[in-house]
Amino acid sequence: MKNSINRAVSILLLAASSLSAATHYVWLENTNPTPPYTNWATAAMYIQDAVDVAAPGDVVLITNGVYPGGVTVTNPVALLSVNGPQYTVIDGGGWSRCATLSDGASLTGFTITNGAASWEDGDGGGVFCSSTNAFVTNCVIVGNRAAFSSPGGGAYGGTLNYCAITNNSAAWGGGAAFCILYNCTLGGNVGLGGLGIEGGWPGYGGGAMYCTLNNCTLTGNLAQWGSGGGAGGCTLNNCVLTANSAGSGGGACSCTLNNCTLTGNSAQWGSGGGALQGTLNNCIVYFNTAPIGANYDPTDLSTTLNYCCTTPLPTNGVGNIDADPQLASTTHLCADSPCRRAGSAAYAAGADIDGEPWGNPPSIGCDEYHAGAVTGPLTVSVTASYTNVAAGYPLAFTALIGGRAADSVWEFGDGELALNEPYTTHSWTRPGDYVVALWAFNESNLEGVCSRVVIHVVAEPVAYVSPASTNPQPPYLSWATAATSIQDAVDAPLLGLSLVVVADGVYPGGVNVSIRHLLQLRHPA
Repeated sequence: MKNSINRAVSILLLAASSLSAATHYVWLENTNPTPPYTNWATAAMYIQDAVDVAAPGDVVLITNGVYPGGVTVTNPVALLSVNGPQYTVIDGGGWSRCATLSDGASLTGFTITNGAASWEDGDGGGVFCSSTNAFVTNCVIVGNRAAFSSPGGGAYGGTLNYCAITNNSAAWGGGAAFCILYNCTLGGNVGLGGLGIEGGWPGYGGGAMYCTLNNCTLTGNLAQWGSGGGAGGCTLNNCVLTANSAGSGGGACSCTLNNCTLTGNSAQWGSGGGALQGTLNNCIVYFNTAPIGANYDPTDLSTTLNYCCTTPLPTNGVGNIDADPQLASTTHLCADSPCRRAGSAAYAAGADIDGEPWGNPPSIGCDEYHAGAVTGPLTVSVTASYTNVAAGYPLAFTALIGGRAADSVWEFGDGELALNEPYTTHSWTRPGDYVVALWAFNESNLEGVCSRVVIHVVAEPVAYVSPASTNPQPPYLSWATAATSIQDAVDAPLLGLSLVVVADGVYPGGVNVSIRHLLQLRHPA
């Protein structure tokens, strides 16, 4: 990112020079700020001061520091950091919007944080753009919020390039609203809705609302009690949607999706864990969960799927397949995937998630497999809901693989393997400690990159409780490590727990035993 910013600095300064435009400097620690701030010796201390003297076409160059928010740019002026978002911050202080950009204005290389749109401003807690002709590039937009019942917690209205938009919140469009986004990541954003505020309106578009997203990744966003955890009312091209959640339409709701991959998304109580309503073309919609319609709701005729890989096989649309997509990771196909060359050229546009050209015909999903180009570094990690389980209990695992993976392999420590399954389950028949290993391979890593986790499997899962215990250690599998309260033992991280043995004593009430435990509380003999 720093190299990209430095190149952008050089290009903009060259353009400014050729057009006889001025460059104005900002340095928070300068002791001699003198308008019009045309060199470092006379640099402004605050961004707004330099903006106020800048004419259309000028550049405002800002060096390291944490600058106060409330920056308002009313002319087509370029705001540029010297060293990028790691070193240059615009902080709204929790009470003001960080930046407001008019048509033609741009903001490049900043962290935009702690912004809060006022009741009067409403939209866009981090940055508000008057139209998509205002540009935000190479920025980290984190921890901002729009006013209640307003959209665009992180950004509203602009064109965003190579931005990370994380942990922002708004009633709708927690990350971004009414924007065009290219090569951005949106994670941990929340569409709060109006719950408890104005009549109980549900959240919509946790990651993005009414946006066009190109080659973007949406992960872990939430539409609270609403729909469209990743995106609501958007057009998405060549995007990845994973681990997003909503009441319904966990990945996307009322969207048009082309060459997207939707996996690991969830609907909490409604339908369409992957997608609800809308149109999906050349998409993988697999490994999602919901009470009704894990991947999509097959009874909802407002959902159309064409040339998609999903299950059950859709009846509304053409060219679909229901085979396991054989994903090397949540984003990339393996060489043997049935999705390769199974899409339609009518829906493919631009480039795949890696910026590579689509085949003819294109593949289904966000990735086009190109033999000889599946290279580069890999990172691997494993998530498991529990590390202590009962024999016979199916334990769920998720593969977190970064980079361009060509293949992945699970080893479960009992001789069993699973190939190219980013989401998998496994159970063991005998007690013991099992090393679960996840391997990822590509043409740069022929020997593989590995991550491991140890799973402790017990034959008869029993938790112990004693008020005299001096060393309580979850999951409380012996008297030596017994819990001191019944609730602690009931809540022990041990899937398949069937028995809690309780020693003599007086224990507080309010014990809550969920159905999944199927516990027997037993006094020791």
